[in-house]
Amino acid sequence: MEIVRDRPSFLVVDLASARARCPFEEPPYAGCLEELRTRACAVGADTLYGITETLTAKGNGGQMQATLALRSQSIAAPVPAEGCTPICSPGFDFQAHRCIPLCNPACLLTEICNSHRVCEPKEPPAAPVARP
Repeated sequence: MEIVRDRPSFLVVDLASARARCPFEEPPYAGCLEELRTRACAVGADTLYGITETLTAKGNGGQMQATLALRSQSIAAPVPAEGCTPICSPGFDFQAHRCIPLCNPACLLTEICNSHRVCEPKEPPAAPVARP
């Protein structure tokens, strides 16, 4: 079972979302995580992601919520047209049929994000050629 705190770097098909309640424990939320794993297996998921944790108002327990998903390579589903095969590396996004770097924070309109994920000035437009 793959467990990813935020969004996975690989393509997934969301199957369900689940919430588990648990008493306060050491380590925190261990019971919740086990409950989410059980629920993921029940729906055929192999990935938990988007995990959030919330304490109760009294602080004597909490809950954990996650999305239950299946790696898209694990099923015979077509890759969406906007998908990337192979999947782009972390920090890159699939646009216009290629993996392009993403800068964080995003570049200004006068800049581009280079392959090292650093903003740099765009090349100035070529000067028009004078015609005789």
